[in-house]
Amino acid sequence: MGNGKNDTQGYAAFLKANEGRSLSKFEYLYMVMRTSAISNDFYIFFSKLFCPTVVVKGEGYFIEENFDSDRYQECIDQGQTSSEIAGWLNLVEITALFEDMSYEGACALSVIISDCWSVTLAREFPASGFISKVLFEDELGEVYVTLCKA
Repeated sequence: MGNGKNDTQGYAAFLKANEGRSLSKFEYLYMVMRTSAISNDFYIFFSKLFCPTVVVKGEGYFIEENFDSDRYQECIDQGQTSSEIAGWLNLVEITALFEDMSYEGACALSVIISDCWSVTLAREFPASGFISKVLFEDELGEVYVTLCKA
């Protein structure tokens, strides 16, 4: 459970408001989807966090939804290889995406995202030599997920 302003609208509050009923986590999801003004694009983009499109550029494997072609070209121009660049360009800070989530929650979510990315790599690019990795910055309270050379 998060530690921010949305806690009063979270799953625990949903269960409390529906006391006496057996409710699944998917029923909570349905309620949020029906009562929130979230665009359809958001759902597609959010799902890409767990099941991204991986593209190949040179010797590197990149999360397409997070790829910055200008930054990539700058790094190439500086003499970096595409496999060296990948770890940085694929970096997604989970704690920045979910600001109201606790550090522990962000760590748990990051492991899930990384596992999903690993499955995508194994299915689409089994011989890539790339892995999904979670970076825990305990002192800064930040958590990142990336694809990088093993």
